[in-house]
Amino acid sequence: MSNMKRLYKLHKRIEKGRTGGRAQLAKEMKVNPVTLSKKLYELEELGAIVKFDKIMNSYYYTNNFKWELTISFEEETE
Repeated sequence: MSNMKRLYKLHKRIEKGRTGGRAQLAKEMKVNPVTLSKKLYELEELGAIVKFDKIMNSYYYTNNFKWELTISFEEETE
């Protein structure tokens, strides 16, 4: 579950255009830069095209990628 939450958190930051550079973003997300790269790849696996803008110092989507995370749980009946 924490993997999906972390991935969604990264998505929301990219969507807002406030990620900062790779090292800064990894630090703020409490992951190492290699893990961050894996998360970016996971977003690409979901259909996102992610690029980095050096002037804005932020990752961004070059396509119109949208993702809404919905989680529901069903109670087990005995």
